[in-house]
Amino acid sequence: MMRDPDGVGEGEYKACMDLARFYLRVRDGRVVEARFQTYGCGPTIAASSAGTELAAGQRLEDLAALPDARVEAAVGGLPGERRHAAEVVALAIRAAARDALRRLDPAAHSALEVVFCYPGVHAIWLHRPAHWLWRHGWFVAARFLSHLGRFLTGIEIHPAARLGSGLFIDHGMGVVIGETAEVGENVTLLHGVTLGGTSLKKEKRHPTLADNVVVGAGAGIFGAFTIGSGSRIGAGSVVVREVPPNSVVVGVPGRITSRDGQRVSGDIVIDRDGAWSILTEFTKSDSLRKHALAVEASMRAYAARYGEDQERWGMAGMLHDFDYEMHPAAPQHPMKGAEILLSRGAPDSVVYAVLAHADYSGYPRVSRLDRALYACDELSGFVTACALVRPGKAIAGLETGSVRKKLKDKAFARTVNRDDVYRGAVELGVDLDEHIGFVIGALTAAAPRIGLG
Repeated sequence: MMRDPDGVGEGEYKACMDLARFYLRVRDGRVVEARFQTYGCGPTIAASSAGTELAAGQRLEDLAALPDARVEAAVGGLPGERRHAAEVVALAIRAAARDALRRLDPAAHSALEVVFCYPGVHAIWLHRPAHWLWRHGWFVAARFLSHLGRFLTGIEIHPAARLGSGLFIDHGMGVVIGETAEVGENVTLLHGVTLGGTSLKKEKRHPTLADNVVVGAGAGIFGAFTIGSGSRIGAGSVVVREVPPNSVVVGVPGRITSRDGQRVSGDIVIDRDGAWSILTEFTKSDSLRKHALAVEASMRAYAARYGEDQERWGMAGMLHDFDYEMHPAAPQHPMKGAEILLSRGAPDSVVYAVLAHADYSGYPRVSRLDRALYACDELSGFVTACALVRPGKAIAGLETGSVRKKLKDKAFARTVNRDDVYRGAVELGVDLDEHIGFVIGALTAAAPRIGLG
């Protein structure tokens, strides 16, 4: 007997009234303890004893399909008239495993309900043959089967993705699992989860989820890094960096709030001097440094206006293009730069804003910091260009109307993307003329540092 077992099942051979009942204790989808009761002959008792050893450490999914022959082999063989003992024990273990699996989802009332009414289960079933086709070179057939699964379930799993046993996709609608994603054992994904990539190259570009990870509804994990085993990703979080095992991650961008049961501080690791050191280490061009300072000035001004952290916003402005000399083309910029910033201790929110300021990065702009950086980047550069063609290269006295007029002149500062300027004001929720005037004011106050006065 076992107190409060996680799964109970029995098997019976009515011809001679042999019966075996199994009790399972389960942790993280595996059996950690198995006990039995038997009513019957010696071979049934022997098979039950062997069955407990056989079940220990096994995945529930494997035990739910346990063949009779494995029990017979575990007991060392049975005479023909006693082979029913292996059948009874295997039946009891299968029933106990299925009972434990049902208990993992309290919403499931029967196995039939799971088979017919769970789109997550259907998506995984369809992925298995699609993955086989992909591995054997039948790429179009594999993609078609994947597409069919998406149509039927609302869950999109690339046929090349590797899925471990025990994956549970709860509700499922809107789940996307990318081509190079790897999912470990006993992972739970709630609806709306995205395991996305950030590179345009044919390389590992999607995340790896280790065993026993839980990802909350609407969360996005973007990039070729690992979410450590036992970690929990909060609903709606956007994770852009590696997560150690047994961590809890929440927020946009995702930040670790606890690790191994201990609360983790999210304080800024580097200050402005550290940010300036990073900029000057990787950016040698005087004009690019001045652009970084101009965007920093605009960001600090907006942070003051909105009551936000001026140090954090200024840091995002200063570092948004620090890797441009090394990686002037997409997608390396700003992806490679983000890796450097993370290794140097830049705040997650700053790194995310740097990633999100590039439209092609795949990182949506979700916070006011993200939208402000996008709005200030191109416009700060354009206002600087307008000031540099004035007498004395001075910004003092520059008017909003003059900047608006030059925006319409496509030959002037042609490298500045006008669409980004217009879209930036819209996303930030400010009138364009107001936005231009505000940036002019911010750069005027910083004119000596950026060479405009």
